[in-house]
Amino acid sequence: MNLARRFAEFSAELAFADLPQPVVEKARACVLNGYGIALGSHPTPFFSVAERAALAMDGERPDGAT
Repeated sequence: MNLARRFAEFSAELAFADLPQPVVEKARACVLNGYGIALGSHPTPFFSVAERAALAMDGERPDGAT
């Protein structure tokens, strides 16, 4: 079994309850940090650069979300 398949199976079987509390806290901090960066960069020229990069990677969604 290749590494990608092993990782996919591990991820698919992982439950939130299996995660140690420090991992949950770190993930929460990372997500909140990402939101803060997004909100803080919105009125700057960097926002349009990030927006174009996100659209180039994943395309625009029918509902307007990136």
